[in-house]
Amino acid sequence: MKNRPWYLFFLLFWLIPALACNGGSSGIATPAATSTTRPKATNTPGSGPAATATRSSAVKSTATAAATSATTGQFGPITFSAGVLNDETAVDPLTTYPDGVTLVYAVFDYSGLQDGAAWRVEWKHDGQVQPDLTQKKQWKGGASGNWWVSIFNPDGIKTGDWELDLYLGDALQQTATATIEPNPSGQPDFGPVTFAPDKDAQDKPVNALSVSSPILPPKTSLVYAFFDGIDVPQGTTWTSQWFRNGDSITDPKTHTWSFGPSDNDWISFGSTDNTPLVSGTYELKLNIGSRLVNLATYIMP
Repeated sequence: MKNRPWYLFFLLFWLIPALACNGGSSGIATPAATSTTRPKATNTPGSGPAATATRSSAVKSTATAAATSATTGQFGPITFSAGVLNDETAVDPLTTYPDGVTLVYAVFDYSGLQDGAAWRVEWKHDGQVQPDLTQKKQWKGGASGNWWVSIFNPDGIKTGDWELDLYLGDALQQTATATIEPNPSGQPDFGPVTFAPDKDAQDKPVNALSVSSPILPPKTSLVYAFFDGIDVPQGTTWTSQWFRNGDSITDPKTHTWSFGPSDNDWISFGSTDNTPLVSGTYELKLNIGSRLVNLATYIMP
């Protein structure tokens, strides 16, 4: 039986910042990735060929019938990260990611903007514009603050260089690149991580979290992380480690792979007494030897 639970005893004196909860995501599907363009990583009903536009609870916005031609204001530098905290802070900033990662955030600040201004998100993969990921929108975030966009794919974002270009009107404001690195040829690997608050009798996830918006239900006390082996020989030593808001909350734990080369495994993390997980952005990192082979994040509201 695959039962590798991890337990965390939460300290009562921790000060816990709560995460805001409303927003939207796109319903565009491509073999490479899908993009989102809202700050508020929550499940929002509905999907379609364009991202949903939901007003942020943290800022005031005004609906406009058409985008304004003004391009005043500016976007700040882009920071790629594994997660986002309180919709404004990059968690675990990285410019390179292992093959199999399913979600990457791009966080930036902004100032001097006007609601209704035309802006555009453009993604390039290995120098080629990805039309399905381009999003033209009207700004609804207020004059200043922090924002994020993301790309995701449940099967893992395609390896290669991903360039993000941010435009105000037709003026390029910021550009940055993150790289999804392929697994070294012939080396064992772990596939994409799926989080869920429960599992069934066949060790399959129950109510698996959305890749684009990995939010646990309130009062969840235990989370499971499921992943497949990829050419992992029996007896292979690997480690797992959990983080919260960018800080380690466990030491690396050593495991030995005792399944078939492509079998599925799971590990779990939570409290010993059904105490709900503390609010925050959690990250799991999986290593084989000294090599980081996958990482994934979820949010506990």
